[in-house]
Amino acid sequence: EKLRPGETSEPFRSHLGFHLIRLTDRKAPHLLEFQEARPEILLAIVNQRRASIANRFADDLAGFAQFRPSF
Repeated sequence: EKLRPGETSEPFRSHLGFHLIRLTDRKAPHLLEFQEARPEILLAIVNQRRASIANRFADDLAGFAQFRPSF
């Protein structure tokens, strides 16, 4: 909300790394029709499923892991 079109943000950090944002345009808020929102909804579902599978796999691997001293 602080940027105007054409401006670039200061660097900031998130859990994904460092970022800069350049605002190119502003559009008035509006409700999306389902067909407009569908690709974003599908992407969110796929990402949730991928995260769930990765977490289950990590849990399975942790179940197999055992500490064995090398001496």
